[in-house]
Amino acid sequence: MTPRERPDATALSRWSTPRLVAHIRDRYHDAHRRDLAEVVAAAESLERAYGGACGFPRGLAAHLLRLQQAIVSHQRREELALFPAMIAGRLHALARPLQQMEKDHDAIDALMASLRAMTGDFAPPAGACARWRILYAVCRRIEADLAEHMHIEDEILFPRIRQFALAQRGPCGGGLHTIHGAQPTRPSNPGPRP
Repeated sequence: MTPRERPDATALSRWSTPRLVAHIRDRYHDAHRRDLAEVVAAAESLERAYGGACGFPRGLAAHLLRLQQAIVSHQRREELALFPAMIAGRLHALARPLQQMEKDHDAIDALMASLRAMTGDFAPPAGACARWRILYAVCRRIEADLAEHMHIEDEILFPRIRQFALAQRGPCGGGLHTIHGAQPTRPSNPGPRP
């Protein structure tokens, strides 16, 4: 799969948890780190060049840096703690971390909404230079990638993990083997033994 290929939600929901986690990490986390470093550097350079003239948004570089820090911090917690726990099947302790991840998503959404407002919906003015146009184009791509990334986590991965955790706590216990499949399973009840 090429870096920009996007499997549909139905296909993703069928993937095993390790495969889905690897996809999120490789497709989205790596792209976010690369793109955010690019836009922070570009905004700093453009702010120095324009010095607030020509309508270049004041404070854009600082805002992008806050966004970068929020996303990188969020991804680090996922990669170092949350994802390994999911893959290892240590689901009983994930309720609070999942809530924190969702709060992070809300905070990132708010930062993106502010970024969109600062940039006039990523629309540079008519006389904007090529670097300014590229900056806004990359910001637009970051927004689209973040929306996809968070949708996969909020609508597919996190609900799956919650469902598996409930199955683990149930009387039959889902067991570690179920976490790697796309659907949790419970052992069938063969009834009383003769």
